Amino acid sequence: MKKFLIGIDAGTSMVKSVVFDEEGNELAVARQRTAVLNPRPNWDEQDMNEVWEAVVKTIKEAVTKSGVPGKQVCAMGVTGQGDGCWLIDEKGNPVRPAILWSDGRAGDLIARWQAEGISDKAYKILGSVLFSGVQAAIIKWLDENEPESLTRSRWALYCKDWLKYKLTGEITTDETDGCVPHFDIAKRRYSEELLKMYGTLKYEYLLPPVKAPLENHAPLSQEAASLLGLPSGIPVIGGPFDVIATATGVGAIHPGDACSIIGTTCFNEVVMDGPYIEPMNVGFTMCHGFSGLWVRAMGVMMGTPNLDWILAQVGRPYEEEAAERGMSFYDVIEEHVKKLEIGAGGVVYHPYLSASGERAPFVKPTARAQFFGITATHNRDNLVRAVYEGVGFSMMDCYQYIPMKVNRVRISGGGAQSAFWCQLLSDMTGLPLEVPKGSEFGAKGTALVAGIAVGLYKDIEDAVNKTVQLERQYQPDVEKTKRARAFYTLYRRLYEHVWDDWDLLQDILTQRF
Repeated sequence: MKKFLIGIDAGTSMVKSVVFDEEGNELAVARQRTAVLNPRPNWDEQDMNEVWEAVVKTIKEAVTKSGVPGKQVCAMGVTGQGDGCWLIDEKGNPVRPAILWSDGRAGDLIARWQAEGISDKAYKILGSVLFSGVQAAIIKWLDENEPESLTRSRWALYCKDWLKYKLTGEITTDETDGCVPHFDIAKRRYSEELLKMYGTLKYEYLLPPVKAPLENHAPLSQEAASLLGLPSGIPVIGGPFDVIATATGVGAIHPGDACSIIGTTCFNEVVMDGPYIEPMNVGFTMCHGFSGLWVRAMGVMMGTPNLDWILAQVGRPYEEEAAERGMSFYDVIEEHVKKLEIGAGGVVYHPYLSASGERAPFVKPTARAQFFGITATHNRDNLVRAVYEGVGFSMMDCYQYIPMKVNRVRISGGGAQSAFWCQLLSDMTGLPLEVPKGSEFGAKGTALVAGIAVGLYKDIEDAVNKTVQLERQYQPDVEKTKRARAFYTLYRRLYEHVWDDWDLLQDILTQRF
């Protein structure tokens, strides 16, 4: 009898459930948008029950579309957005809306920790920088500003932990989610010393038990099974959180393998065989989903939303041209911008659109996006090309701070669908890029972990060999790489020059005149 896997990926604005066969093929995908709430400027929250309801809906839809009998589903894997704080009470009910990884309310607290040297001291144990969306900063902010929420709370979870709890009734987290910001990264366990540094030791009871992803499973409860129309008892794995699950799903499982996710974030990660944390005070060192492996990562706050933003401002003429010519909107755009050389005719763009600032390869809550070099001779093509390149420069910036030798880079996310953008990123970074077959690699990665946990695959090597295939490959143009590096020097000098000006801008905006 054939066996099938379900992978659930609860992203920041989209929940996806996917049914996979044993060869890793996507048999059916169901998607449901979830709202990001902004009750105040720089605050990003989510209704936890809405996310759960989206999971129920998409699982049912995906299973129905696939035609797979429920009794042939051998395991389910859950992944989701990392960081943030999802508080529940003793009865398992949400205490308040989840505070997300992209939330900026703790920006002043992070600046204080930086000024007091707490961030530097923590890095030596944690191996990761602290930013406003990490759970420790959120808990400390709540302690100082909303203590009643913590008083009512029993557990501080992450997104996929909340969903695993709703599916199984078990409270746990895994090493990949738990490691930032609470781990001694070398020992892969909670650090009391870090909690003392943060001033959150009194809330240690909120932190859930930690398990390795392959051990982080429990049976589907009768209550959840009734909602889903599936047999109870199916093993549900709380897999690695989304970026680590994606690395697994694209096959980045050996030291030196790299993965870049060109999606809501521009997340760049390289697999390592040890907890290497240099260069100091830059980026993240995280547990991979498998024993003996770690990941060195740099996660830029915003990737493809930069393109969405510029096209919302200047994209109407492209839409009209696409309609007249019967072409795809993006095909028309890329036809225009690929005529320009790297450098966008002298226009440089920094992709720091998040109201929370930036976290990689530097942490700066006040960082903001900006264009440089515009003259009256430039037009929308230059601006749009500069935005495509700005994401590429941020990717170059991240890999500049990852000292490990990179064997290969697997690309995923919405940006991977663009052959133009993939080739541009290869030319800019000077790295060969590979695009695997498929679309939902976070769901696939957690499904593979689930498959290993129940014995469908012998180990991760076996799982990847049987399920991951390449669709496209790109090789860099050496001359274009040289040009990109020259502009990258300018890109970096520019943000270094306006470093203090970002702070001044924030001060002016908060003044009352």
